Amino acid sequence: MFDTGAGSSYVCSDLVTRLGVSPNRQGTRCTEQMYGTITRRVGIYSLTIESTVVDGFNFVVDYINTEKNMLTSSPNPRIKDLKRKYPLLRKLQLSDEDEMADQFPVHIILGAADYQRIRLTEPSILGNNPDTDPGVEFTMLGWILYGRLFSEGDGVEREFLLSSSQSEFERLCSMDVLGLEDADTLNLSFHQDFEEQIKFKSEGSYETRLPWKLGATPNQQA
Repeated sequence: MFDTGAGSSYVCSDLVTRLGVSPNRQGTRCTEQMYGTITRRVGIYSLTIESTVVDGFNFVVDYINTEKNMLTSSPNPRIKDLKRKYPLLRKLQLSDEDEMADQFPVHIILGAADYQRIRLTEPSILGNNPDTDPGVEFTMLGWILYGRLFSEGDGVEREFLLSSSQSEFERLCSMDVLGLEDADTLNLSFHQDFEEQIKFKSEGSYETRLPWKLGATPNQQA
């Protein structure tokens, strides 16, 4: 998979294990995410990609090991169906034309810099409507198919995010961050005080201080 918006290239841990390679150096990566900035040390692996289309063409790529067995999966674009629908594709030889699986595993993602290394001067072949029709581009590694190909039948479009902020989200929502504790460490006197200060209002609702905020003032009510 090519990601022209990625500043680095990535490889999954499963492929690293199968190849038996070790990182040739350590690097620092800073990732901007919804919940803040994450800076961490990562292993940098050097792998050689060899073209099966252009004889003698190969290049070395520095990859970051994402420590995931698989980076992501890509829906099968159904090449044969696309060729029947779009005449511009019919004369091209694309890989996985007979593949029937619903999903393709993605083990390597090439970032913007490495994508530039395989580009040629030949123009892309575009459909009549770039918003819906697929496009193709010939590179040193063969034809690349791109465009809005992965919309579901109900109109939902799939998006792929390599840098997941799941761990940050879990940390944000953890009980420790919210100030809650498990029952075995709960301050029982505080719990009893909380129960005693609940007030039932005439319109049928209840009024109480925020129970997880110790020392809340009377005007901090829920």
